[in-house]
Amino acid sequence: MCTVVLVGADLPAQAEMEFQKSCAALSQPGHYPDYESLPKYSIERREHDSSTPPVLVMQISVPAEALGGAAIIRLGCQLASEFPTEIGIYALIFDDKKAARNLSLGYTDQVGYGLYLWHLRGRYELDRRKNQHFVEVLVPEVEDGLLSLHRAKYWLSVGN
Repeated sequence: MCTVVLVGADLPAQAEMEFQKSCAALSQPGHYPDYESLPKYSIERREHDSSTPPVLVMQISVPAEALGGAAIIRLGCQLASEFPTEIGIYALIFDDKKAARNLSLGYTDQVGYGLYLWHLRGRYELDRRKNQHFVEVLVPEVEDGLLSLHRAKYWLSVGN
């Protein structure tokens, strides 16, 4: 099942697009409509936070071309199945391995902080207690000669 909530070409700047996808209903890679395969990704940092129960916190790198559409949806579905015993997962998604490996969000005096932050392109969240599962990415666009960002949020379900 795929429910799309999208206003079309009349989206204002800073618009948010939301989609709902079922991981079980994705077509096989190479078949319409979800023709993109799982992107190559690398988990550059992985640790549990201090909450109870602990949440798995990760920083992941993916190729920039994988940040839209079915590829990023497949990544979200893959992470849920790759870590089935985790109660919660929070991942930051980068388009650069070095940034994903080195960025410490709370440490703004870090050398290279602004450059690393520029490569932060999205996030993934899974909370099995609240039954919330989504991946969200920033989509850069040029409007009137200036760079603007739109958010695309894909709510995922793992069941039928």
